[in-house]
Amino acid sequence: KSVDLDDFKGLCGKKWPLMSLIRQNYKGGKANNVASYVPTKPYGSCNSDGLYSDPRNCAHYYICRNGLSYHLSCAAHMLFDPTKGQCDYIEADMCRPGHSVHFPNTFREVSNFLRYKAAEEDKSPKVVCYLTNWSFYRKGEGKFVPEYLDQRLCTHIVYAFGSLDPEKFVIKEHDHWVDVENDLYERVTSIKDAKVLLSLGGWTDSAGDKYSKLVSDGSARRKFVANAVSFLRRHGFKGLHLDWNYPICWQSNCKKGPASDKPNFTKLLQELRREFDKESPPLMLAVGISGYKEVIEAAYELASIGKVTDFMSVMTYDYHGSWEKRTGHVSPLY
Repeated sequence: KSVDLDDFKGLCGKKWPLMSLIRQNYKGGKANNVASYVPTKPYGSCNSDGLYSDPRNCAHYYICRNGLSYHLSCAAHMLFDPTKGQCDYIEADMCRPGHSVHFPNTFREVSNFLRYKAAEEDKSPKVVCYLTNWSFYRKGEGKFVPEYLDQRLCTHIVYAFGSLDPEKFVIKEHDHWVDVENDLYERVTSIKDAKVLLSLGGWTDSAGDKYSKLVSDGSARRKFVANAVSFLRRHGFKGLHLDWNYPICWQSNCKKGPASDKPNFTKLLQELRREFDKESPPLMLAVGISGYKEVIEAAYELASIGKVTDFMSVMTYDYHGSWEKRTGHVSPLY
């Protein structure tokens, strides 16, 4: 969701009611599966196998194994809950540094609370927040800037939007005055507790045939990919979120685009993935896809796209709107 549409100033009660509810219910259900991997180098000595909270920092804890202790960190936005012996999405006022929980059994049983491979942290739930540059123009209480964001709420932030140059087929700022002159690029990428991606496209920027021309030309794709890496690194983004609306179904009209858009879009994503993986650390790659079944079937090679993207965002909104005579839910609740 776009975070600037939540009650971020608490005008109707507590701040961030919707995002807080998402964080509490969606993320909280996966607590067991997001602990850090066990480091190979011992931190010190200990007496009894088990898990122990760090007396100085509730976001850290120790595991004792065969007389040696290992210092671990909880995943982003989590604290060690000594009542459960695991990292969880608990409030800071529930933090009890120095409190220990002891498991007298073997390390194998203790390991039920931990993941051993750092890569598996990527399987933890994501709360992806959209931050729009046009919210900067709102007047009064409606204006939103990155500094208003409660950084604990989001694991990833998608900043909307970048634009595709229709002649050079490279990324450019959508609004230079907001993005660069008012430093919104710098201000949003300075948020350290979330991975910030630049979203390219959107409804307005997807008008016309420029994205179709880009994906259909191998040399244009190579130029775009090289420029994308440079652009993202220059402005401090951790990755790219492609939001073309949509291959074949240009702005939802599936009679506008050529059938070649579908495989060519996959080619672009595959080429981006190869170059992004060469970076250190690798850049993230995500894609926004339509929430309409007929568009999904026409526009995307989902199996192939899923192999090269870190995540896909389904646009589950605008199911009803001002073009209809009767009011309906804008987005499905489940």
